[in-house]
Amino acid sequence: MPTESKLDDDGVVLLEERGELIIRGRRHVAIDADSFVSLLNDLCGAQVSEVILSNIEYQIGKQDCQRIRVAKPQASVIAVIDDLIKSEAASGVGLMRLKLPQSNDQPMFMELSNPCIKTDIGAGNAFSFSYWAGALAFLIGKDLTVKDVIYDPQSDVKKCRLVPRRTN
Repeated sequence: MPTESKLDDDGVVLLEERGELIIRGRRHVAIDADSFVSLLNDLCGAQVSEVILSNIEYQIGKQDCQRIRVAKPQASVIAVIDDLIKSEAASGVGLMRLKLPQSNDQPMFMELSNPCIKTDIGAGNAFSFSYWAGALAFLIGKDLTVKDVIYDPQSDVKKCRLVPRRTN
């Protein structure tokens, strides 16, 4: 009998007999993200690894939201955000909370409890928050920059601001 763990129709599906992990309808690979970030920092240096991972995560966030919009064109922005929050939790990233401003010109505040990456150095700065910057940029139609990432080991929480980029 096939073994299938299913958490959510649009979330995470584990097909053990096929060796597949499906998140949001796309195949993923479970990795030790903390070791990945640490090794990337060691290989490239903190600044370069942060830039690399930030750009990759930003584009993936935008692409994921574009796919969600194609699949669910009637979904509200809040519904899409809720789906992404559930997917992040189910995939082991942590528990994300987001404070949306009244206006798209103001910063957004993000808080990640029990983050899988417990550092705010180098690529650890970019992991997850840059994904969200890309996803939210797609949803609101305005590019965002991750600022002021901090990790508090006492509370096991990472925080940041997502600030709209200025356009001249």
